[in-house]
Amino acid sequence: MSFFRFHGRLFAAAVCCTLSGMGLAWGECENRYFAATDHLNATPLSRPAKAFADLLSAAQAGNAQAQRSLAVSYESGYLVAACSKKAGYWYEKAAAAGDAAAQDWLGRHQKFSAMFAAAECSGASCFDGDSGDNRTAVLYANANKGEHYFAPLTINGHTIEGLIDTGASAVAMSLETARQMEIDVSGGKTGQSATANGNIATTSLIVPLVEVAGVKLRNVRVTVGITGTPLIGMSFLSRVDMTMGTGVLAMKKRQ
Repeated sequence: MSFFRFHGRLFAAAVCCTLSGMGLAWGECENRYFAATDHLNATPLSRPAKAFADLLSAAQAGNAQAQRSLAVSYESGYLVAACSKKAGYWYEKAAAAGDAAAQDWLGRHQKFSAMFAAAECSGASCFDGDSGDNRTAVLYANANKGEHYFAPLTINGHTIEGLIDTGASAVAMSLETARQMEIDVSGGKTGQSATANGNIATTSLIVPLVEVAGVKLRNVRVTVGITGTPLIGMSFLSRVDMTMGTGVLAMKKRQ
C-alpha cells in the first residue's frame, strides 16, 4: 500500500527536506483536522478524514513508509494542523525503522539546526562547509521587507544587496547599478523584458563571474535595464540546489 499520495505542495516539502524548527524539541500543537480538498485549512473537521486516520493507524502499527508520510503531513499541514514537534517525532520513528528518505531528512535537519543555533547570517557566518565550491550559503527571511530573502550580490569586486526572485528569468539590475558594478553593457544583446509595469527595453549579456552570498558561478546571464531592487533570478538560481524552510533558505552550488 502506498501512503505517499499527497498534493504537490506536500510532496515538494518532502523532496526538499524543508526545515520546520530549531530542533526536535518543539512546543505542543493543536489537534485540528481538515479535508483533502481544503487546501487552505479553512474548515476544521469534527474528526480526522479517513485518509489521515488510516495513515495514523498504519504508522502506529510500525509501517515506516506510513510514519514518514505522516511526518510529511504534520510538517506541511496536509489533512492536519501543521505541527513541527509531531513531524519530528514521526520522522525519527521512520528513520529508526530504516526509511531512507526519513534518515536523509533527519540528517539535513540536524545539520541546519546546528546552523540555527549560531549567530544570524553575517559575512563568513553565512556559510557552512569549506571555503571553496562546497560551501552552503544560509539566508534568513527579512521580516522588515515582506519576509523576502535578500543576499549580497558581488560582480567585479562590487557588492550590492539583491532580492532572491524565482520569478525572474535572470539576474537583473538597473543601468545605474550595472555601471556601479563596472559591467560593460556595450556588447550586450538588446531586447524587451516584461515587468509589472509593462515591457521595458533591456540589455542582456553574460557576466564571467557572479557571486551570491559566497556561492560563485561562472558565465551567468545578467539583464540590465530594470528599475528598483536588483533581482537574483533563475539564470543563477537554476544552477544551485536550494532548500527552503520556515524563514530560512540554504543554497549550494550544484555539483
